[in-house]
Amino acid sequence: MTDGFDENVPQKMPGTKSQRSPRRPWDVKPSTRTKVAHPQETEDVPVKPLKSIETKEDTKRRVKEILKELTDQPDRDKAAPSVIERPGAEPEIMTATDSSMLIEEESRDVLAEIDTLEAGLESTLAMQDQVEEELGRVREEYDELLNAKQELEARIETLRTIEELESNLKAAEEENRLAMERTGELEYRLQETEGKLETLREDLNAVTAKLNETTREKDKLSHDLERSMEEVELYQDEVRSLQEQNKNSQNTIGELKEERDGLNSQLQTLTEEKAEVDAALEKTEHELAEERQKTKYLETSVENYAVIKATLESDLNAARSALTGIRQRLNRANAKFRKNQEE
Repeated sequence: MTDGFDENVPQKMPGTKSQRSPRRPWDVKPSTRTKVAHPQETEDVPVKPLKSIETKEDTKRRVKEILKELTDQPDRDKAAPSVIERPGAEPEIMTATDSSMLIEEESRDVLAEIDTLEAGLESTLAMQDQVEEELGRVREEYDELLNAKQELEARIETLRTIEELESNLKAAEEENRLAMERTGELEYRLQETEGKLETLREDLNAVTAKLNETTREKDKLSHDLERSMEEVELYQDEVRSLQEQNKNSQNTIGELKEERDGLNSQLQTLTEEKAEVDAALEKTEHELAEERQKTKYLETSVENYAVIKATLESDLNAARSALTGIRQRLNRANAKFRKNQEE
């Protein structure tokens, strides 16, 4: 017995299995010869360095940088006017109210989609945490095996100097082979884990691309909403202008009514002219009432503004023409009345 070893009893090395495990794809093929390895014939098993794995913090930091870049991007090109297309009908230009409602609905859809993408991103990050934990356990086992391998190599170096312990050297070589098998298994598991992590990275890139596209659509909708608000302000300015014109028309009608009241006491003999003047005034008041209704309708809605504006302009032109005719008739009646007084 030398150094606590029995020459006739094969020694079991630390960490060896009592039975040989079944062959696996990563197992190292043993040599078919029973020759005892010479100390100079053994080779060190190369140790592959572990690849650096992207952590959860690195992934979150990269996603935040992408979102920041998207937020800092300038406004996109101005979008074309919205058009409503109906089957079997000509395209219609979307009004400001329809555009605003559509933009708000699409904005809600975009926000819901962003929430879904963020939830998917959180799930992906959680899966990445699980993979990193599994990878950490694999690394610990890998380090333990490397330590055991180093111990075995040190013990093999001691056994090589003792020729009468060939059986122990064989057992050590068998343990080294089993350690190599275990190392191959761990390397296979490590490669499989890295493959899963690569798949998660691809999924994360797809989610990031989808998030970028959604952000671009959101920016486009925001730009369309701003344009719609500007158009609404322009419509409101034109409505106020029409209200001012209507107010001026009402002042003119009031002046005409005062003149008519002053002339009624003097034009008793001119019944026909007075009837025509009253009829013209009644027609003008009716037209002005219609203009007021159209103006109120225009204040509450800006839809079909171009048609309403053209109608109001036509009605105002007709009212101006009628007022001009009334003034001419009143002038003729006044001249006729003065002539009758002079006679």
